[in-house]
Amino acid sequence: VGPPAQSVKFVESTVTIKEGDKTTLKAVLKPGTTVETGKYKSEDKEIAVVTSSGTVTALKTGEVKITITIASGASDTCTIIVE
Repeated sequence: VGPPAQSVKFVESTVTIKEGDKTTLKAVLKPGTTVETGKYKSEDKEIAVVTSSGTVTALKTGEVKITITIASGASDTCTIIVE
């Protein structure tokens, strides 16, 4: 068991994908020895959905924010642009 995560940050702040495609978002949790994982959430599930492992599926054209949150309450947001 490692220490709890203190911070979380997406590797990319904006990702552009095509409708129907998938991409997996990468997030860095610190400290690097933590075993904690973040919880992902899509602000608009009609544009894109996200799995618990960070895989985003683009459903229709638009722009949506995906948020990752850790137990401490820290979070980060990535903008997904679906073309």
